[in-house]
Amino acid sequence: MKILETANKKKSRKVKKSEIGTVVAKCLPGMHLLCYEPIGQYGGALAVAHCQVEEKDHLKFFVTKEGEAVVNPQLEPDGETKYSKEGCLAFPNKKETKVLRYKRGWASYTSVKFNEDGGLIIEKIRKHLITGKKCFVFQHEIDHFNAKTIY
Repeated sequence: MKILETANKKKSRKVKKSEIGTVVAKCLPGMHLLCYEPIGQYGGALAVAHCQVEEKDHLKFFVTKEGEAVVNPQLEPDGETKYSKEGCLAFPNKKETKVLRYKRGWASYTSVKFNEDGGLIIEKIRKHLITGKKCFVFQHEIDHFNAKTIY
């Protein structure tokens, strides 16, 4: 699995319930490893969106550096904004840029992780308050789902 060399130009579709145990579980380990792989000027990533590794059927999920797949995320912004200095693996040779982001928001999504025995843990997260870097990551990855980039 590798990061595509061209930026995503089409919107991602919602992950079906039946795809969580198949497509998401299959992609999770490889996407997790990509978070640690140096690409261009970046020493890794905080998260990788499915549309960054799949050319044809873009699904709405991303995998974090901590090994969690965040499926069909929705974010309800709450409050102030702040400039976040961000880079993107889709543009490995471009310098980080400042992007206006919400500092906090209410996130709803399905969390998918592997337990120590290799089994899947699937949990529905509803209206969970996220702040700071985690909130910035959610916004950045949701932008990928909408074929929007920071450059």
